[in-house]
Amino acid sequence: MPAHSQQDVDAHRPGIRENLVVTAGALDLKIGTEIMPLKKGDTINFSADQPHSDINRGADECLAYLVMTHNSRA
Repeated sequence: MPAHSQQDVDAHRPGIRENLVVTAGALDLKIGTEIMPLKKGDTINFSADQPHSDINRGADECLAYLVMTHNSRA
């Protein structure tokens, strides 16, 4: 993610999870009203069935890997 950027994501279907791993820089993950600051080396696995945002408030680029898990019944 470029510096000073934000990516807003609509809610996914129930049963879909996201695993986010930050490998460089930092970002804030906002889910609903909760904001979780993440930095290099942090990882989070969450239910993606509500709107969420990735926010890079810093002056440096952030690199993160995202894996989405789809429940075959979702």
